[in-house]
Parts: sequence; C-alpha cells; structure tokens
Amino acid sequence: MKKGLKLQLITAICFSLALSPFFVSAVTTSKDFSNRQKAFYKVMELSGAELQNLNKTLNDLKIDNNSEEMNQYAQEKTEFLKTIFQFEEYNQEIKDKISEAKNITSLKSLAIEFKNWRENTYNPQAQIIVNFSLLLQQKTILDTANDRLNKIQQDVKKLENLGIDQINKLNSLLDKSQKDLGEANQSFEKAKTILDNYFNSATSTIATTTEEIATSTENATSTVSIEINKEQIDISQLQMLLENGFSKIKSVYETFIEMSAVVKKL
Repeated sequence: MKKGLKLQLITAICFSLALSPFFVSAVTTSKDFSNRQKAFYKVMELSGAELQNLNKTLNDLKIDNNSEEMNQYAQEKTEFLKTIFQFEEYNQEIKDKISEAKNITSLKSLAIEFKNWRENTYNPQAQIIVNFSLLLQQKTILDTANDRLNKIQQDVKKLENLGIDQINKLNSLLDKSQKDLGEANQSFEKAKTILDNYFNSATSTIATTTEEIATSTENATSTVSIEINKEQIDISQLQMLLENGFSKIKSVYETFIEMSAVVKKL
C-alpha cells in the first residue's frame, strides 16, 4: 500500500476511534477528558503527516514547461501546494483548539467540525492531488515505454532483414506490446481529459468550514478559504483509468523482457 493511502487509512481509523467515545456518555471524568484530548491530538498529528506526504509527492513531480499544456500543469501544481499549505494552517488551528478545550462539549464540537472538514473539503481535494500526481508519473513512464518500443521495432526490422530464425515469435510479441501500449495510451488520454475538464471548469472561493464551536464559556469560529473547482470529478472512473494504464504498462515491460530473452537465444 502506498504511504499516502496508508496514512489516510490510519488517520480515518484513529479518528473514528477517537470520536466514538464522545457519543457514549455525557458524563466524563477529568481523566476521560484528558485521554480523549490526547487521542484527538494524535489524530491531528497523523493528519499533519498525511499533509506532509502530499506536499512531498507534489514537490517531487518534475514538470518540463516545454508546452502550453505542461505549463498549465505546472500552474496547477503550484495551486495544489498553496491548498496544502492552507490545509496545514487549518490543521494547526484545530490542534491549538484541542489544547485550549476546557470541556467535553467543546472537544466534541471540534471533533465534529474536523470530521466534516475532512469529508467535505480535504478528502475530495486529496484524491484529486493524488491522481494528478499519478497521471504525471504515468506520462513519464509512457514516454519512456513509447521510445523503447520504437527502438525495439527498429531492431526487430533489422533481424527480419537478416532472415533470423524465430522472427515470427518476436513479431508476435511485438504486436502484443504495441496493443498493450496502445491501450495504456488510451487510458491515459481518457484520464487526462477528466482532469483537464476539471482544471478548465469555473472556480469559486469557498470557506472550508464556518461552523461555530459552542463551548460552556465561549464561541469560536474557524474559517479557512480556498479555491475549489465547481466541476464535479468522477474519482472512481479516473482511478480505474489510471490503474488500467499502469497495468498495461506493466504488461508491456514484461513483453519487452520476454523479447529480450528470445533474442539472447538466437
């Protein structure tokens, strides 16, 4: 399991465990409150690690601004990094309020706010960022695979001109690799179209949360504004296309290895 997905899963599980006691009983001891406060704080630390991982994933992406399309992707990368920074600020804000909480009521309200924020704001954006990163990684791998296929085609042609035995076997494997790579390219283009439509849709600035946190002594309002695309994106379809692309690329390289083994026996 990828590190980012693992962190997201751990955070979700830990948050559920930390939040569930709030609904068991309204009567709590000071020790109970302290334990829940510590559990909630631990969830926020995991959330922070999750954000750091997203930030690193984006920073590690190499985008050559050699076309209008890649220039747009470079700009989107910059915007995503800004979004993550704002998420980190919000994360720190919640951690501060956990430390300042005086009773179980304020802690419970804060937990509900954070849960809603993760479900409605963070998770959708995190999924898009992860898939954006995977798309660019897949592009790099596809470019390399296409270049290698072209070279192999030239080599097979030379062997064919020399009347080498087992050329039919090589041509059969070559056809298979071309078919798989073609399907990988098609999946990539479809996934790219989904993201491009999302990026080109209208945007609006919204508040990630404007919920008031009621406590026995004070009211606190937490508002973090970020720019979110209005266009809805089919994450499941996008993920399916990317997974199919990586699967086909894997098959292509397995065929390349098989072709190399055939050539060594000539």
